[in-house]
Amino acid sequence: MDLFIFDKSEYNNGTWTDLNLEKGSRYSIGDFKHYQGEVSEALHKSLVIQPPQLSGSDYSGGITERSNHRTFLRQFKDVDGVYDLYGGYGTFGIAIRLDVYTTNDDIKEVIDALQDYCLVSEDDYSELESDYEQEYISNLITELTNVFSDPETTNIGNMIPDLSIDYDKEIGGFIENHIWESIDALNLHFEYENSSAYIKDPDEKIKQYLEDLILIDHYKKLPLLINREWVCPYTEQLFKSKLMGETK
Repeated sequence: MDLFIFDKSEYNNGTWTDLNLEKGSRYSIGDFKHYQGEVSEALHKSLVIQPPQLSGSDYSGGITERSNHRTFLRQFKDVDGVYDLYGGYGTFGIAIRLDVYTTNDDIKEVIDALQDYCLVSEDDYSELESDYEQEYISNLITELTNVFSDPETTNIGNMIPDLSIDYDKEIGGFIENHIWESIDALNLHFEYENSSAYIKDPDEKIKQYLEDLILIDHYKKLPLLINREWVCPYTEQLFKSKLMGETK
């Protein structure tokens, strides 16, 4: 594992003074420089490791590293010799003083285990995944509500007068109630990138699914939809079942 040495000084009264690492402080990534010399016992309190499994930025690392970083800090932030790191472009990391890594059994166990398995906590990883998914869904609900609020941006605009709901007032709630259902029915999956989750939907199938449901549930002239191209077998079957029920 690479070693780094703290290299920061302060200018006071015409004199540069080397600073020492302080317990509980956060430091910039730039405050440390690679160290490639001999490692003496005396240097153990000056050298640090920066485990790559606990670091990343807006352009590197992902949910794994972010989860590891925050989980490790929760466990060990109060340990003298553990320092939270930051930098430009959302850079984050952890510096662990070498003497702490070699003598603190709990810290050493966590860091060494990352060589064989990439996660500090599976539970925290799942929680972070869920947070990113929910953030994406919240933004998608807002986006789709705006889309559906303008009849010209949907394929059901000319049918809105024949819907059995107060379209303007209820469309947002309808989308919110059925958004997760649409993802499951369309067999879409989340993908993750750095600090976000997203769903690839270039054909706007989620929007089409919601249009299908609105018509099936609320269109007063259901037989007129007999030739509609449904977005998936599920909504097609829903339409056929409801049509059969209405014609009995």
